[in-house]
Amino acid sequence: MLDKNVTTVSKEYANALFSFAVESKEIELIQNNLKVLVTAIEQNLDFMKIISSKTIETEEKKQVIKTIINSEKDYFLHFLYVLLDNGRFDQIASISLAYDELVLDYFNKMVVDVYTKYQLTNEQKIKLVSRLQTKFNKTVIIKEHIDNTLLGGVKIVSNNKIYDYSIDSQLDQLKENIMKG
Repeated sequence: MLDKNVTTVSKEYANALFSFAVESKEIELIQNNLKVLVTAIEQNLDFMKIISSKTIETEEKKQVIKTIINSEKDYFLHFLYVLLDNGRFDQIASISLAYDELVLDYFNKMVVDVYTKYQLTNEQKIKLVSRLQTKFNKTVIIKEHIDNTLLGGVKIVSNNKIYDYSIDSQLDQLKENIMKG
């Protein structure tokens, strides 16, 4: 099973890989390799059984990885070997997520989750992106989510912060003000 919780350890591995990626000017290539690998592992659970097996020698596991990872870049394969040697291969998904965060930050971008009752029109998306880019001073990529529990308005989640501009929130605030007197 792959661990998808970004931890201090997964951030350290992602930072090390990212530093190399910046130096070698292959940021997106490595990001793509990580995504492809994680997807392949999720689709083939037998792979992780082999990697986590106590009865299979590390060198045999490395051969399996080398056979499966058809990478033209030896450094990516070496990185995977380091994870294997250190018993951290199960954190490849969380390392990939941490790496994605580094890539976004490097290119001054951010992903923002936007929750609305109904799908936004293109005009609304353009206005929202423009306002968010001004607020955060970054290029904003929105991930739209339909939330049928909302009465209306918008709820924005970014970097573990919630900006709630929903009608529900406004009604709660009005209720609170009335109760205070």
